[in-house]
Amino acid sequence: MPRTGISTAAAKNPTLARPRRRLTHRHWILPTTVLRVANGEHFQAVRVAFGDAQRALKADPDLREGPVICGNGNGHMIFLLPPGTRPDQWDVPGTRFLRDGVTVEVPPVCAVRGPDIHWLTPPYAHRPLDGARLRHALTGTPRAPSRRPPAQRATRS
Repeated sequence: MPRTGISTAAAKNPTLARPRRRLTHRHWILPTTVLRVANGEHFQAVRVAFGDAQRALKADPDLREGPVICGNGNGHMIFLLPPGTRPDQWDVPGTRFLRDGVTVEVPPVCAVRGPDIHWLTPPYAHRPLDGARLRHALTGTPRAPSRRPPAQRATRS
């Protein structure tokens, strides 16, 4: 009997057979080599200072599931938004929406740790980043008004 990677018990009982996690990633992410990719074709890159990026990731931990490049030695993280996100939709101070055609160094699939350029999470686990969520996490929630009515100023007669 040929080996299929499924135990005999699992082959006889389909409820025991668990599907293997399919390791997929985009064709512009190479297995073992950093690749320079033009911004605008496969993604729209937003460069965020490391401290601001850390605060955003803490404010919204689900952002970690998106394509985020870090460790590139310049004190920034790069969030890759879906292609078609327009710069006029991005107005967050302290961040930089990279213009189309600028090359972005994309780490290989295997680079998920270390001081060099790497992914925050493995590429096969990435979900598309929502620009509105990232913007909200970077800018924070507006403060709720206090419960006390505002003090009235005395008017001069």
